[in-house]
This record gives sequence, structure tokens and C-alpha cells, in this order.
Amino acid sequence: MMTSKLRLLPALLLSAALGACTVGDQGTGGPDNTAADSGVDLADASGEVALAWAEATAGIAGIAAEMHFVSPTEIYAVINNKICMWNGAEWVDHTIDAIGITSSMHFVSPTQIYSVVGNVVQMWDGAVWTPMTEPQVGINLAGAAEFHWVSDNEMYAVVDGTRICKWTGILGGGGAWADYTEIVTDLGYAIHFVSQNEIYATVGLKVCKWTGILGGGGAWADLTPDTPDLEDAIHVVSDTEIYAQIGEKICEWDGTTWTDLTADMPGLKPVFHYVSDEDIYAIAGIAVNHWALPAQ
Repeated sequence: MMTSKLRLLPALLLSAALGACTVGDQGTGGPDNTAADSGVDLADASGEVALAWAEATAGIAGIAAEMHFVSPTEIYAVINNKICMWNGAEWVDHTIDAIGITSSMHFVSPTQIYSVVGNVVQMWDGAVWTPMTEPQVGINLAGAAEFHWVSDNEMYAVVDGTRICKWTGILGGGGAWADYTEIVTDLGYAIHFVSQNEIYATVGLKVCKWTGILGGGGAWADLTPDTPDLEDAIHVVSDTEIYAQIGEKICEWDGTTWTDLTADMPGLKPVFHYVSDEDIYAIAGIAVNHWALPAQ
């Protein structure tokens, strides 16, 4: 069952609210190189104003389905063979080229960023890319990769679209990859890591949760029913508060029902940053877009 929770705000609150929720400099990107305009951005006859999608960055060719949001003037994205940063006015190179970089990134700081390059996790230290793990076949299946960094000797990654593997140790000092979850045939490339015994992921058309240890009672459990058009993009607060991309919109699972949070956004890629129901960033087409009150 799917319901709608699209927000309408009284027009009298618009001017005050706009001061707290405005998007960054507008670009000319978007799915078809036109500005996004999904939702109602003017008060209707009832005096209410709807949230809407609008570009938060300029469009840039080669942007992948990966981003890290710090603020409206500090957004990192994988673009072609490097990571670039939106500074509020333009995209600037943040790293040098890393041939084979995938749409995966774990951001710790501007000088500590991890990404899958080829079939190895590498780290950007502000000057160079450095391998941090041994190669792992299947970590970059069909150009898709997803991993979670805990420390340089503890990382988790989706491998072959069937299981999560764990890296332990130090490269050159006994480090190795090992299976961490049981095999499922359709594990997606969206994981949300809480702890070693609590990992969320898309499995087929469901959001599932791994609990326990492989060989010690660990198992995958369904949290949602099959959901047509469920994409590999999730944000988990709890078992009964899960945000996910379904088709071309962001939705919320409350333990019983999926609810629409946003209007459709053509060209939406499977990556988003959730701040609140009225403040969501996502990549659509060739630009980062913002779901919020319309800008003045």
C-alpha cells in the first residue's frame, strides 16, 4: 500500500520558511538540461504552498550515482574519474583522476575519502590515491559498488551482488577479505551499516536486515514487502522508519505502509541525502536537486 505525505504549507508561512530552507545557486543542468520544476511553487486558491524539486547545483556531465552532502555549498560527487566538489557557485576538482573509480564513496573528511577503484578500496589523502585493501573480485560488479568504512582494518562491501564481505587487517600486514553474510541471489547495492550485527540492505524488491554473525545464527530478515520499482538507495533510522527511492520519488516506510515524501523527479539516480521530510538532496540527470520550499 502506498499513501502520500506531500506537504502543503500555508502561504503566510512562506516568507519565513524560505529564509530557513533555500537552495543553492541554480544551474542549467537537470535530466534534460532544463531546470527542475516538480511540484507547486506558488500559493494555490487555498493559500497553501507545496514543496518542490529545484536544482541545488549546476549540471555537469559525467556525474555518477554517488554524493556526500556537507552543506548546500559543500557537496561531493563522483564525476567521471575523480571526485569533485560543489562550492555553491561551481564544480571544482577535489581529487586527481582515479581510473576505474566507481559510484561509491565513504567520506570522513576532505582529506580522507575512500572509494572503490577497480576492485580495490583506495583512500584519497588530499594529495594521492593509496590502495587500502587487497583486490576483491566482484566488489565492482557491472560498475556498481557499495561499501562501509569503520576503520582502515575494518570495512564491509557488497560482493558479486550476493553477499557482504569484510576486510580486516592492514594491506601488506595480513589483511584479507572474508564472507560476512550468507549468500542471497539478489543483494542490491544499497547498504546501511549500524554495527557488525545490524546491517540493512536492499534484497530484490525488499529492504532487509542482517543480524548476527555468519555461522553463528546470523540471518537476513525482511522488513518490507516486495515493493515494485524499489531502487538501491536507502536511509535507515530504525526498522519502522526507513527512507528509500521508489521509482522517481523518495518514500518512507513506517513499519506498515510506504508513504510518498516527494513528487516524481525525472531522471532521479539511486542516491539521496535525507535531512528531513522537507529537506532532501538527490541527483537527477546531471545535477544535484533539492526537495524543499520553493526559492524566492
